[in-house]
Amino acid sequence: MNANSKTSFLDKYIFLINKAIEEVEYPTSPPNLYEPYQYIMNLGGKRLRPLLALLSADIVANQPNKAIPVALAIEVFHNFSLVHDDIMDNADLRRNKPTVHTQWNTPVAILTGDVMLVDAFKHLLKIETHRIPEAIEFFSNIAIKVCEGQQLDMDFETQEEVTQEEYINMIRLKSAELIGASLALGALSVSNDINLRNLFYDIGIASGIAFQIQDDLLDSFGTQASVGKRIGGDILMGKKTILYINANQEIQNENIKREFLSLYSSKPNTLTKENEKISQILDIFSHYKVKLKAEELRDYYYNIAKSKIEELPKSELIQDFNDLIYSLVYREK
Repeated sequence: MNANSKTSFLDKYIFLINKAIEEVEYPTSPPNLYEPYQYIMNLGGKRLRPLLALLSADIVANQPNKAIPVALAIEVFHNFSLVHDDIMDNADLRRNKPTVHTQWNTPVAILTGDVMLVDAFKHLLKIETHRIPEAIEFFSNIAIKVCEGQQLDMDFETQEEVTQEEYINMIRLKSAELIGASLALGALSVSNDINLRNLFYDIGIASGIAFQIQDDLLDSFGTQASVGKRIGGDILMGKKTILYINANQEIQNENIKREFLSLYSSKPNTLTKENEKISQILDIFSHYKVKLKAEELRDYYYNIAKSKIEELPKSELIQDFNDLIYSLVYREK
C-alpha cells in the first residue's frame, strides 16, 4: 500500500472522530472543571484508539458510524489517563503544550480527570441499547486493568529486579489492554459475535505489546530527527524498559552488574553528564546485544497479531488493517 492510499484509507475515520469530538457539548460551569477537559481533548494526538474502534466496526459490518460512541468513550478515557499520568510523572508538557496540572494546578487536574472518567461511560451509553450491559462490563474491566498497569509501572521505579514476564504483563495492562478494547468494542458495537470480539481483542493485545516494545527501542536507538525528542529519555529517568531488563539479565559478572545498576539509577546534574550517561548505557546495550533481543520479542508479538488478523472474516479492509498494524509497530517516530 503506497503512502497516498494509506492516507486516504485513514482519512475517513479521522474525519469521523474529529467531527464527533468537535460536536461534544461541554457544560460551561464551573469553568475550572470543563475548560481543562476541553483543553486536553483539543490537544490532538494520533487518535489511534478511536480510529481502531471505527475500523473494526467497518471490517465487521461496514458501519463505522455505529462505533462513534465507543470511539469517544475510549478517547476520553485515554486522555483522562494522560491527565493523571502527567501528575504522577510530574510532566510539564503533553504534545508540546503545558500539561493540565501545569496550566491550572494539581487539584484541578485530578478533578478534571475524574469527570472525564465518568463522562467516558456516558458516551458508551449511546450505543445500541441491547449492547450496553456487555459494553459497560467489558469497558469497566479494561479500565481497572489500565490502573493496575500504571501502578505496576510505578512499582518498578523502586524494584531493582524486573523480569521480562513482569514487564510484558505491565505493558499489556497499561498500554495494550486499551488498544485491545478499542478493536473489541468497535466490533461489539455492530455484532453479537463474542468470538469475533475476542479475536479483535487478541489482535490489539499482541500489537499493543509490540507497539510498546518499539517505543522502548526508539527511545534509545531512534534518531532525534525522526522521533522528535531527545534520545535516551528513558535512560536518564532510569526507567525499567525491556532494554534495561535484558541487560540486567545478560550481565553475569557481579562487579559489572553493580556498576551498570549504579550508572543506570544515577541522576546527572549537567547536560554533559547526562550525555555521558546515555552514551555509556548505550555502549552496554550494544555490547550485550539487548537491541536484537528486544527486536526479536517485538517481532514475536507482531507475528501473533498478524496471524490472528488472517483469521478475521474476509473484508476488503483486511490488507489495509494489516498494513496499519505493521506501520504502527515498525514506526520510526
